Amino acid sequence: MNSQLETVYRYVESRLSKRNIVMLEQDEEAKQRVLNELEKMLPYFADSCHVVFLQMDFMTSVSGAVHIDMGFSLHTTKLFEQLNYDKYDFVKHKEEIDELVDMLLELANDNRTSGHKDGEIKGYLAALSVDDRNEIAWTRLGRFFREQNQLDKAAECYNMVLRINPNCAVVYGNIGALYIIKQEYAKAEEYLRKASSLMSETDVDYPIMMSNYAVAVGKQGDKKQANKLLKMAEKHGYKNGKKVRELLGIKLFGF
Repeated sequence: MNSQLETVYRYVESRLSKRNIVMLEQDEEAKQRVLNELEKMLPYFADSCHVVFLQMDFMTSVSGAVHIDMGFSLHTTKLFEQLNYDKYDFVKHKEEIDELVDMLLELANDNRTSGHKDGEIKGYLAALSVDDRNEIAWTRLGRFFREQNQLDKAAECYNMVLRINPNCAVVYGNIGALYIIKQEYAKAEEYLRKASSLMSETDVDYPIMMSNYAVAVGKQGDKKQANKLLKMAEKHGYKNGKKVRELLGIKLFGF
C-alpha cells in the first residue's frame, strides 16, 4: 500500500470508528475491496493535501465488510473551471464538516509556508468543496489571488464573503486595499471607511487597515485627515508611518 493510500485508508478508518463501524482488518478480502475503491479516487486528491474531499457514505454488511461510495465536487463560480463530478451529501453533521475544513485549511497553510502554491490553492478549493460558505477559505483564496496579482479573481472571492457575511470588516479592508493597488482611491476610501466602522481597534488587522485608509484619503489630497488616520494606526502598533507620510508628501510640521 503506498503512503498516500495508507493515509486515506487510516482517515476513513477513523471516521468509521467514530460512527461505531469497525473495519475488520482480519477480513483481508473486505479490506482489499475498500482499498480498491479508495485507490480509484486517488487521482482526485490534491498532490500535497492527501485528503481532498473524503466526504463519504457507508454501510456494513452482516459479515462486517465495508462498502464506501466517494464523490468529489468543486464549488463553481465563474472563477473556476467547471468540474462536474457527482456530489453526494455524505458529511451529515456540521462538526464533521468543520473538522474536515479545518484540516484542509491547515494543510493549505502548510503548503503556503513551504512555498508550494499548487498545494495551497488546492487546499482552499478542497475546503470550499466541502463547505462553500466558509468565510476563511474564501478570504484566504482571495489573498492567494491578490498575491498572484489576479485582482479581479481576488475581488470575486472577497465579494463571496460579503454575500455570506455582509458585515465582515476584514474583507471590506481587503477590497479597499485592492482598489489602492488599482489606484482607484475614491473606491478604496469607500470600502475602508466601511471597514473602519465595523472593525474593533483590538483587531490584529486594524493598524494596516487604518494605514490603507490614510493612503486612500491622502492620495485624494486630504493630507490632514490622512495624518490623523496614520496616528490612529500608529497608536495600535503600525510601524511604517514615516514611509507612508513620505509617500503622501506629509511633512512633520504642516501639510
